[in-house]
Amino acid sequence: MYQERPKLDDYMTILIISDISDLQVYWVTHFLNKWGINHQIFSPAEYPLKITQSTHLSSISPDCDQWVLENGNIIDPSKIKSVWYRKPALPQLPNDLKDYEREYALNECRQSLYGLYNSLDHAFWISSIHNLRISSNKPLQLRMAISLGFLIPETLITNEPKQAIEFAERFNGNIIYKTLSDGILYTREGPWEEPRVHGEIYATFLSGIDPKVFGAVRNTPCLFQEYIKKDYELRVTVVHDKVFAVEIHSQDCSRAKIDWRKANIQDVPHKLHKLPRNIREKCLALVKGLGLEFGAIDLIRRHDGEYVFLEINPNGQYGWLEDTIGTQISEYIAKVLAGKTEKYV
Repeated sequence: MYQERPKLDDYMTILIISDISDLQVYWVTHFLNKWGINHQIFSPAEYPLKITQSTHLSSISPDCDQWVLENGNIIDPSKIKSVWYRKPALPQLPNDLKDYEREYALNECRQSLYGLYNSLDHAFWISSIHNLRISSNKPLQLRMAISLGFLIPETLITNEPKQAIEFAERFNGNIIYKTLSDGILYTREGPWEEPRVHGEIYATFLSGIDPKVFGAVRNTPCLFQEYIKKDYELRVTVVHDKVFAVEIHSQDCSRAKIDWRKANIQDVPHKLHKLPRNIREKCLALVKGLGLEFGAIDLIRRHDGEYVFLEINPNGQYGWLEDTIGTQISEYIAKVLAGKTEKYV
């Protein structure tokens, strides 16, 4: 179900939880500033070294909870009407702590932050942290897409080489390998440290059947899909009740043919797209069914005109779409947070 959106009033405060380096945050705050709506950016990376917190709980008096930011601004959870959970970074801890001390301190910070987030359960969220985590699961996404009537590529998830080879043989070796997770290759000393990224695994076209290659399947579960020829791909961004669809003409750029993220996105033609009503409604239903208020959906359009669902990123990037083709996603996010949209769904 969609949450009840906030009613616009003079005392509204919107809390944006994100790292301060995320430019898309400022595209949204541009409109909030323009409309004179109170808002705060809360960066967990500045806690506990630059943000102080005091929570007083008592059985005989109301809760008292406040977070003081580096600039002196105070966050009072009881006055927050809307929350945008965007791209927060990890709390930054003192460098002179021993490893076990840093892990302990990180766990304490996390529990305190969860306490803040739980105290905001009265607010409207884009989107619930719990639902963001659950909906990132690709098998869940595919099952829900099927239940809504989407076409999907035939898919196999397995760590059994024989099953993988048989699946590839069914499609004459022409299949796609995709990761179940985000595909980022990184290392770090411990959970308190931001990952050091070494590379990324993109969707990979596998032509032919090499038993040695497929033997590696035994090491970890792998997601395989039939390769579907396409006219173009679509990034469909859903914000509450509005759908922004953009064609990504990946087949016009050699590096983008299998996974457009491998290319310089400026080299890939983009075009606004009007989805058929039934596909638009399925996109809305998918985001709603996952308990989200935002979703970045990837579709492809086959040569026969059919639309095929690939996956959804529940907190995906969209900034390049505004840069490239002028979609007004940031403005609509700001409107939803501020309760300024005209209709409910």
